[in-house]
Amino acid sequence: MEQKIRMVCAIDPGVHTGFAVTVNGDLTDVETYTFTEAQAWLLNCSAYADPEKQGCCTLELVIEDPRGQYVPYNQREPQRIKGVGSVERDTKLWIEFAEYYKIPYRTMKPGKYRKIDAKTFAKITGWNSRTSEHARAAAMMVFEKQRTK
Repeated sequence: MEQKIRMVCAIDPGVHTGFAVTVNGDLTDVETYTFTEAQAWLLNCSAYADPEKQGCCTLELVIEDPRGQYVPYNQREPQRIKGVGSVERDTKLWIEFAEYYKIPYRTMKPGKYRKIDAKTFAKITGWNSRTSEHARAAAMMVFEKQRTK
Protein backbone atom coordinates (compact mmCIF):
# COMPACT_ATOMS: atom_id res chain seq x y z
CA MET A 1 0.00 0.00 0.00
CA GLU A 2 1.25 3.45 -0.93
CA GLN A 3 2.08 5.79 1.93
CA LYS A 4 0.05 8.99 1.91
CA ILE A 5 1.55 12.44 1.83
CA ARG A 6 1.16 14.28 5.15
CA MET A 7 -0.04 17.86 4.66
CA VAL A 8 -0.34 20.22 7.63
CA CYS A 9 -1.81 23.70 7.22
CA ALA A 10 -1.46 26.37 9.89
CA ILE A 11 -3.57 29.46 10.47
CA ASP A 12 -2.61 32.58 12.40
CA PRO A 13 -6.08 34.18 12.59
CA GLY A 14 -6.64 37.88 12.13
CA VAL A 15 -7.37 40.58 9.57
CA HIS A 16 -4.18 39.47 7.85
CA THR A 17 -4.40 35.69 8.13
CA GLY A 18 -1.05 33.95 8.31
CA PHE A 19 -1.17 30.72 6.33
CA ALA A 20 1.52 28.08 6.04
CA VAL A 21 1.66 24.57 4.61
CA THR A 22 4.09 21.73 5.19
CA VAL A 23 4.20 18.59 3.10
CA ASN A 24 5.93 15.73 4.88
CA GLY A 25 7.53 18.30 7.21
CA ASP A 26 8.89 20.62 4.50
CA LEU A 27 7.52 24.16 4.15
CA THR A 28 5.81 24.62 0.78
CA ASP A 29 3.77 27.79 1.35
CA VAL A 30 4.16 30.76 3.70
CA GLU A 31 1.57 33.39 2.83
CA THR A 32 -0.69 36.13 4.15
CA TYR A 33 -4.30 35.94 3.00
CA THR A 34 -7.68 37.39 3.77
CA PHE A 35 -10.00 35.17 5.78
CA THR A 36 -11.88 34.14 2.62
CA GLU A 37 -8.73 33.48 0.56
CA ALA A 38 -7.36 31.23 3.31
CA GLN A 39 -10.64 29.31 3.48
CA ALA A 40 -10.61 28.75 -0.29
CA TRP A 41 -7.01 27.55 -0.19
CA LEU A 42 -7.79 25.16 2.66
CA LEU A 43 -10.83 23.75 0.87
CA ASN A 44 -8.60 23.13 -2.14
CA CYS A 45 -6.14 21.25 0.10
CA SER A 46 -8.95 19.24 1.67
CA ALA A 47 -10.11 17.99 -1.75
CA TYR A 48 -6.85 16.02 -2.03
CA ALA A 49 -7.34 14.53 1.42
CA ASP A 50 -10.97 13.44 1.07
CA PRO A 51 -11.09 9.88 2.50
CA GLU A 52 -14.31 9.11 0.58
CA LYS A 53 -12.42 9.71 -2.67
CA GLN A 54 -9.34 7.85 -1.40
CA GLY A 55 -7.33 11.07 -1.39
CA CYS A 56 -3.58 11.07 -1.95
CA CYS A 57 -2.75 12.78 1.34
CA THR A 58 -3.73 13.33 4.94
CA LEU A 59 -4.56 16.82 6.08
CA GLU A 60 -4.43 18.45 9.47
CA LEU A 61 -5.21 22.06 10.31
CA VAL A 62 -3.41 23.84 13.16
CA ILE A 63 -5.14 26.98 14.42
CA GLU A 64 -3.42 29.47 16.69
CA ASP A 65 -5.72 29.96 19.67
CA PRO A 66 -5.16 33.06 21.83
CA ARG A 67 -8.30 32.48 23.91
CA GLY A 68 -7.54 32.75 27.60
CA GLN A 69 -4.27 34.55 26.92
CA TYR A 70 -3.26 37.01 29.64
CA VAL A 71 -2.99 40.66 28.56
CA PRO A 72 -0.65 42.56 30.93
CA TYR A 73 -2.28 45.46 32.76
CA ASN A 74 -0.03 48.06 31.10
CA GLN A 75 -1.16 46.82 27.63
CA ARG A 76 -4.91 46.90 28.30
CA GLU A 77 -5.74 49.89 26.14
CA PRO A 78 -9.09 49.64 24.28
CA GLN A 79 -7.58 49.02 20.81
CA ARG A 80 -5.46 46.11 22.06
CA ILE A 81 -8.40 44.51 23.85
CA LYS A 82 -10.56 44.99 20.75
CA GLY A 83 -7.86 43.36 18.59
CA VAL A 84 -7.52 40.36 20.90
CA GLY A 85 -11.32 39.94 20.90
CA SER A 86 -11.39 40.03 17.10
CA VAL A 87 -8.70 37.35 16.83
CA GLU A 88 -10.54 35.21 19.40
CA ARG A 89 -13.68 35.47 17.27
CA ASP A 90 -11.70 34.52 14.14
CA THR A 91 -10.34 31.48 15.99
CA LYS A 92 -13.90 30.38 16.79
CA LEU A 93 -14.85 30.82 13.12
CA TRP A 94 -11.88 28.70 11.98
CA ILE A 95 -12.87 25.93 14.38
CA GLU A 96 -16.45 26.10 13.13
CA PHE A 97 -15.18 25.99 9.52
CA ALA A 98 -13.00 22.93 10.19
CA GLU A 99 -15.83 21.10 11.95
CA TYR A 100 -18.32 21.91 9.20
CA TYR A 101 -16.02 20.62 6.45
CA LYS A 102 -14.78 17.71 8.62
CA ILE A 103 -11.17 18.87 8.45
CA PRO A 104 -9.11 17.39 11.30
CA TYR A 105 -7.71 20.22 13.40
CA ARG A 106 -5.98 21.10 16.63
CA THR A 107 -5.46 24.41 18.36
CA MET A 108 -2.16 25.77 19.61
CA LYS A 109 -1.40 28.59 22.02
CA PRO A 110 0.86 31.36 20.69
CA GLY A 111 4.43 30.19 21.12
CA LYS A 112 7.91 31.53 21.63
CA TYR A 113 8.36 32.15 17.89
CA ARG A 114 5.38 34.52 17.74
CA LYS A 115 7.32 37.68 16.89
CA ILE A 116 10.20 36.20 14.90
CA ASP A 117 11.85 38.56 12.39
CA ALA A 118 12.38 37.70 8.71
CA LYS A 119 16.16 37.21 9.01
CA THR A 120 15.86 34.76 11.93
CA PHE A 121 12.98 32.98 10.19
CA ALA A 122 15.07 32.47 7.05
CA LYS A 123 17.99 31.17 9.11
CA ILE A 124 15.82 28.62 10.96
CA THR A 125 13.67 27.47 8.04
CA GLY A 126 15.68 28.18 4.92
CA TRP A 127 12.65 30.07 3.54
CA ASN A 128 14.07 33.17 1.84
CA SER A 129 10.98 34.60 0.13
CA ARG A 130 9.27 37.66 1.55
CA THR A 131 6.97 36.93 4.52
CA SER A 132 4.78 38.82 6.95
CA GLU A 133 4.85 38.49 10.73
CA HIS A 134 1.54 36.59 10.51
CA ALA A 135 2.79 34.15 7.87
CA ARG A 136 5.96 33.48 9.89
CA ALA A 137 3.88 32.82 13.02
CA ALA A 138 1.77 30.27 11.11
CA ALA A 139 4.84 28.61 9.63
CA MET A 140 6.57 28.21 12.98
CA MET A 141 3.54 26.33 14.33
CA VAL A 142 4.07 23.54 11.80
CA PHE A 143 7.73 23.70 10.79
CA GLU A 144 8.94 20.36 12.11
CA LYS A 145 12.62 20.47 11.26
CA GLN A 146 13.29 23.22 13.85
CA ARG A 147 12.04 20.89 16.58
CA THR A 148 14.73 18.31 15.82
CA LYS A 149 17.66 20.72 16.29
